[in-house]
Amino acid sequence: MAAKHPEFVGRRLGNQATWEGRFQPIPSCAVYIVRIEALAGQRPWVTVLEPKLRIAREQWPETHRFFHGGLCLHLHEEWTPDQFIADTIVPWTAFWLVNYEYWLASGLWLGGGKHPEPRTIK
Repeated sequence: MAAKHPEFVGRRLGNQATWEGRFQPIPSCAVYIVRIEALAGQRPWVTVLEPKLRIAREQWPETHRFFHGGLCLHLHEEWTPDQFIADTIVPWTAFWLVNYEYWLASGLWLGGGKHPEPRTIK
């Protein structure tokens, strides 16, 4: 991660790694402070700390955010623990942020994506 994305500062505690950094996906985008948290063997969680995302809670499904506010970047099967976060999660975060800014300007989410159907309790 440090070699490909030096804008992120990492720390490790046990089997969890966390990176935070100032991230500008493309020159025409805002600068964001992003946190990536990864627990060994599990899907990393990405949160935009600043600036506060301007998405009403009822629009979270449309803009692909999880119930806790993290970014929905990929389908479950598209990321596996043997993949490098620097090669997958960071570029997917950039793609999400570019689409977020387009959505703010136009009201259209062009980032694609699909949310699984809600689970029913039996």
